[in-house]
Amino acid sequence: MNSRFQQLNVDIDYRAMRVIIGLIAFLLPIVVWLVSTDELTSISAAYHTNAQDIFVGTLFIVGAYFIVYNGHEPIQALFAKVAAVAAFLTALFPTPCDGCVGDVAGAIHYISAGTLFGILSIFCLVFFQRRATERIKLMSEKDSRYPIARRAVYVICGVVILLCILVLVVTGFILEQKTFFGINFFYWAEAVALGSFGFAWFVAGKILILLRREDEIELKPATSQTAQQTQIESHPPDPDLKYGVQE
Repeated sequence: MNSRFQQLNVDIDYRAMRVIIGLIAFLLPIVVWLVSTDELTSISAAYHTNAQDIFVGTLFIVGAYFIVYNGHEPIQALFAKVAAVAAFLTALFPTPCDGCVGDVAGAIHYISAGTLFGILSIFCLVFFQRRATERIKLMSEKDSRYPIARRAVYVICGVVILLCILVLVVTGFILEQKTFFGINFFYWAEAVALGSFGFAWFVAGKILILLRREDEIELKPATSQTAQQTQIESHPPDPDLKYGVQE
């Protein structure tokens, strides 16, 4: 086992961190909407309101998380680092204010935000889904219903994020009109995408009892070698443990 990943797993509880990041993603659209004294045409527009510190600070928290996140394999670590840079750039280069002419900073903001959302969908559709599939192969037919359910959640959340990106592109850049029938589709597309990201990471953090086996997170300590062997045969080891990080 890679000792560096082992040490990281001791220092950082990935499940707890995923739950925290998921909660942040859920709360960001709500908090900036409540705090801002101006009507928001997008979540990014919070930068130009009194909710600026919350918006920027939240993105820096997400970026810092992805810096230390290494996932289960080197490719995940790479995508996480790109997501971190994208989060920082999204915070540092604001979207143009309403009615303002677009500039270089705005272009960097849109590219960075799009990159961040895209990587979040990849985590759901590729990395999380693949880990759930590996668990399914190691479990009995009865117990495999939990990773099967989680895999379905990851796929749904990933697809929803991609659909939200499509809505953002169509309303914000092709039609150049964010509001239709009195509904700000641009803002709600961002909010739903963040909510989907948050829910997927909640599930990956195994905080939802209905979507995990009670003893699935880790093997319970056994008092003897025989007991340990019996436990391993009854509950196959987590495939993620070989990377020092659990799904």
